[in-house]
Formats: sequence, structure tokens, C-alpha cells
Amino acid sequence: MEHLSTTSTSAYPHRPEEASFFRALSAWQAVRADHGVAALQWLDECARACDARRSEIEEAHLSSFRGQPGAREERLAASMRQERDTWRLLHALCREDLLLSSADDRRMSASPATPLDLTAEEIVRIHDEHDRTLRRRKCVLSWLEGNAKERVQFMDAGPTMPSSVWGATQQRLDSGTVPGATSSVVGALDPDAPIRAGWAPLDGVDEEDEVDLLLSVWQLIRAGEVDEAARLCADKGQLWRAVALRGGRLHAVTYVNDEEPLPGGESKRLESIGNPQRALWKSSCGELARHAHTAACKGALSEQSTASLEAAIFAGLAGDCDTLLASPLCSEWEDRCWAYFVCMRESAVSGALARHADAQRAESALYPAAPVTAKPYEDQMREKTAQIAQLDETAVLNHLRESPLVSKY
Repeated sequence: MEHLSTTSTSAYPHRPEEASFFRALSAWQAVRADHGVAALQWLDECARACDARRSEIEEAHLSSFRGQPGAREERLAASMRQERDTWRLLHALCREDLLLSSADDRRMSASPATPLDLTAEEIVRIHDEHDRTLRRRKCVLSWLEGNAKERVQFMDAGPTMPSSVWGATQQRLDSGTVPGATSSVVGALDPDAPIRAGWAPLDGVDEEDEVDLLLSVWQLIRAGEVDEAARLCADKGQLWRAVALRGGRLHAVTYVNDEEPLPGGESKRLESIGNPQRALWKSSCGELARHAHTAACKGALSEQSTASLEAAIFAGLAGDCDTLLASPLCSEWEDRCWAYFVCMRESAVSGALARHADAQRAESALYPAAPVTAKPYEDQMREKTAQIAQLDETAVLNHLRESPLVSKY
């Protein structure tokens, strides 16, 4: 113990952060009670030490070499960042285990009771509270998305909405230059026009702006910021894309404040939010993702073409793991790991909602999420996600190890 507490950074010339690890471990070992909280503090201190070391490496090298980091320093800083993220994951999982251990074991192991009048949001919340595996997977997914949130650069939405969308393309069409029926040029300005032309490029700067926007949307989706992605599209005048991105919001009922009181004197009223037809939306997202991926492969388009980007975006929203893993945007191991976990999460959510809708249907067809027309889409989602639903964490790690795209990591 004495050795640990007196360790200095000079004993670790290559990894001075080790001294911080040992000092924190010494403090943990000195704790007589509440070892769980002490363990969390130790893990947090280890993550902070790695982050401080990363900042030190980057700042020292930038000041010495006029802002041009060298390959060795970049590797060291990246290594510290990865180690920091690993400590953060351990911290998150340890915290989750402490929360689970404090919960009533009988409540956690019992099948959740789901009254028929629950909304989709309430159903998912109940399943998250009762299923240990779902909670841990959600914890890992949040970690992966949190890492991505730190490392991406988002497009600036600008102070005002643009006066027109696809202005260069509109100018060409207004001039009377209309492409032929077999031309691979956008011939209209409706949202589906590029898709009808096989994801044909827009004119000039329009295509560049479209790629920039979709790249930012992808980065936001990857970081778990779907609402931010939808807000960015709305700010850029693409309201149709904003609505499409928000289609996955779970159906719920909430109170909203009215500016003028109701006749009875009440100032609040119930309002339905979210999408009660989420299965239909997911099916549409999956179809769009697969068509976009096919177009990207046939056209030998770049990794950051509109087709490639839309394929990844909508595959992520639909929980289409095969299309997501086939995207060139998921070539890093963290991106591929996120693809597995986000699809496993979507599969669990869709399965819980479909089972509840079946129970509602057996009782009455008047429930908002239980129309007979929705059942084919729910069954379709079950069939397409059957394989991903059987995966566990060990299987995901094995898939990542076997992938030729991430073998170098």
C-alpha cells in the first residue's frame, strides 16, 4: 500500500498515466465500505488520466511542430483516446451493474406486465426496466454513440432557412432544359426526383450541398442524435427529410399547455405524439436503404455519394444490419459494432411493440397501434430481424474479429 501511494510519475517515463492509476487504486483499497462507488471513482479517474495524457501529447507536439502532428504522436494520442474510451465503457457497465444489483431481483426476472392501454413509449420503458440484457446493450450503445458525438463535425445550419432548395437545378429547369426519359439527370424538383432518376446527381453546387447535408445527417444518426438530424434538415429547407427521420419516434401521450384555457378552466390538454404506425415507417426505411445501396453499387459511386449516404442513414433507422454493414461508411470497428448494437436494439423494440399489438388486436381493432393493416409490416420486421435477434455480445465480437475490414485493429 505504501509503495502504491508514493509512486511518482518518474517511475513510468513512457506511461506516466500509470501513476494516476495506482494512486486511484490505492485510494480505492483504503475504502472500508461502499466499494461499488469507490470502483466507479477509480474507473473515472483512470479515464481522466488517459484524457489528460492525450491532451498533453497533442498540445506538446502542436506547439513544437507548428501545428503539424507527426505520425507517432497521432498514434499515441489515438491510443490514449481509445484507452480512455475503454475506461469509460467499464465505468458505464459497472454503474449499470450497481443499479441492477440494487433492484429487486424478482421484479427484474419477472415478465413485465403490459396493460393493453399502454403507449409504445411506456411499453419500451417497461421492457428496459425489467430486462437486464436490454439495459446493458443500451448502455453499450450509448457509449458507442457518445464516442461518435465527440469526434464528428456537423454542418452549420446557418441563421436562416435558404430561399430555395436545389436552386441550381431549379434554374436549369426554369430555362427549359428538360432531360429525356432515359437521361440520368434530375428532371423535376419533388423530393423523389433524384430517386426516380436512379439517384442521379443534382446540378453543380446543389449536389455538393446535398452530400454535405447527408454526411452531417449520417454523423448525427451515428451519434444517436436523430432529432438534431431532423432539425438540421428542416433548417436547410428539406422538411420532407426531417419528417422521414422523425418517423421512428415512439407513440406516446403527453400533456401540453394551451395559451388559452379550455372551457372548463383547464390549461392543459392531452396530445398524441410519435408514430403509432412505426412498423410501416421502418419497412419503408428498409426498402429505401436497400434500393439506395443497390444504386450505389451499380453506379460505382463514391463512398460519399447521396445513394451511399442515404443507404446508411435509412438502414440505421430501420435496423437493417446487412445493408448497414455493407456500407463503406461502416468500415471502422466502432461503426460496425454500433451497427450490430443499434440493430439488436431495434429488433428488441420492434418485437416488444409487435407482441403488444398482437395482444391489442386480440382484444379490439380500435387500438391506435393495432390495425389489421399494420400486421404484415410487423411480421416482415420480425422475419428480417430474426437473425440479429439471436445475436449476443460474444457473437458480435466474433463477427468483428472475422471481418476483413477491421482485422487490422
